[in-house]
Amino acid sequence: MSVAESSAGALHKAPFYLELHPLGGSKNAKWWICLEDDILTLKNNSDASVLQLHRSEAARYVRVQFDVVRGRILTFSAGEGLKKYAFRIGKAPLLTLLTWFPHKSPAERVKEIRISSASVCLFGVVHLLLAPYLDWEWGALLLLAGGWGLLLPARECHAANGMALVAAGLWSLFPWSTPGLDPRVIPWDERLIPLISGSLLITWGIQQFAMLSPNQALRAARAIRDRKAACTPGDSRIVRRTGIVALVASALLGVYALVATSAWVLRAAPVPPNQLDPLVTDAVAAGGISIVSACAAFMLLFRRTAVYREAKATGLLVLVAGVLAMWAAIFAATEFATAGYMSFEGVIGKQLGRFAQPYVWGSLVPFAVLYSRWFTRAVDRELEEFRD
Repeated sequence: MSVAESSAGALHKAPFYLELHPLGGSKNAKWWICLEDDILTLKNNSDASVLQLHRSEAARYVRVQFDVVRGRILTFSAGEGLKKYAFRIGKAPLLTLLTWFPHKSPAERVKEIRISSASVCLFGVVHLLLAPYLDWEWGALLLLAGGWGLLLPARECHAANGMALVAAGLWSLFPWSTPGLDPRVIPWDERLIPLISGSLLITWGIQQFAMLSPNQALRAARAIRDRKAACTPGDSRIVRRTGIVALVASALLGVYALVATSAWVLRAAPVPPNQLDPLVTDAVAAGGISIVSACAAFMLLFRRTAVYREAKATGLLVLVAGVLAMWAAIFAATEFATAGYMSFEGVIGKQLGRFAQPYVWGSLVPFAVLYSRWFTRAVDRELEEFRD
């Protein structure tokens, strides 16, 4: 029996106490959380009640974070400008506390796991269909991981899916970073497809691991409360700003696609027939991302309800395009500094091999993680403002 299951049974014998250690205090100082059927009470070391929260509302005032030095940190915040209480908390008490909060029904959890697993299976099918460019062995592994979640859905499937996705993504990117390998001798399609696939796999793998975080359980509890109270903003500041940023990015990419197309049309000496023109690669890549960003922007700007999930996905797309544009500018500046001049023959297509280097795709990971954390917290703050 898991800790969460045993704790869930114990909670029926209210009250149930969890031990906490306040930050900044003595190591021997102890506070307590008293869990009753519908009331959470925070008590200090003198057994005096400091804070009381109803079960349906408590998730609004609780945050969990992991500190490398101090471990798991549990924070109670009753409101903006009010005193916050921060504690170190062990894994078992934290699982007990999360079990006490309202949570999704078993049917909803199974549906969520199966949707995630189906996406992993889809990645596996793509690997098999693109076997000349991607390793079919990783496709088979992804199908096994996703199939497990479809047939035997459990919370652990998110971890299995995440590990399989990240491992397959790293493998897709790693061969092209072999020292001494000249990327120009590799055909463009054999470079581009693993690069795109690896980036998508790693990004989606990180999302799978995020589904296991304690704050994900707290967000689910808040969502249940909001759904019952119909508490969802019709006009979201975050969604609207994301749409504007995506629209600006679409315009910039569209302009660059037009410039690359014009340079290709006006090129004096065409490239050999067996080679792909770098300008065509730039025009197609920039134009395609521009169209997708524009569609996403209009969807975000003209929807009458807050679509946070779509806004997060759109923001990640713009973030990836921005990071790649940053590296493109660095590559162009390096070429200029080395050669003393720079002819416009495309940026993406000309430097395609360099985009597959570890320092490029490796930089996407921390940017994506930081953006996901910022977006989640910004949404939490916005929903709190709307509820109040």
